[in-house]
Amino acid sequence: MATSTKSLAATIATARKARAAATTIATAALVTASALATAPVHAMGSGNPYEDFQVGVSYTIYQPSFTNGLKESQVQSFDCGSGANMEDSLVGHYAQNKKQSQWYQGRWFALLQGDPICADGAYGANMGTRTINGVKWTIYSGCLNDGGAVCSQAQSRNYKQYGGTLSATMPKVGNAPATNVIIGFGGMNLQPALKIAAGLTPAN
Repeated sequence: MATSTKSLAATIATARKARAAATTIATAALVTASALATAPVHAMGSGNPYEDFQVGVSYTIYQPSFTNGLKESQVQSFDCGSGANMEDSLVGHYAQNKKQSQWYQGRWFALLQGDPICADGAYGANMGTRTINGVKWTIYSGCLNDGGAVCSQAQSRNYKQYGGTLSATMPKVGNAPATNVIIGFGGMNLQPALKIAAGLTPAN
């Protein structure tokens, strides 16, 4: 089923209103995107869902070589519709919680990628940038106070409690278009999340 970024943003906005003060928008956005995912990726049966998904899209698919001790929970595609340059996007979950329905509880991260990613990131406070392996990553806090305002600087820096988001455009590989990547994370500090970003490698 095709899903627009507008409808996703509306869903996230509804979720925000329903939450108590000082929670994570990173979690809300990624849980919403995951709910819109169509199916697990097992297209070619190689045993590597990232390699399997690469077969069906023109942009370069990246997979994490460092997962901060977290196991892959599920890798899913989601339909971006029939618009121009709207290939399916991909989301991979890595979680401490073994229950698929509760993957975003405890320590976790989610890797979204596409060209473009057909999901609304819904970021908190912009916490600056970090260049890793020549790629500039923008860092966002996941903290959002009741009413939609970003949190204080002290709260925003507490990534372990409130989570965060890393966003970047990966360089082109060969003739493939550039890949937009979002890493949402929770239950961990910023440094492990940056290490996850540093460990992204092309699937093929």
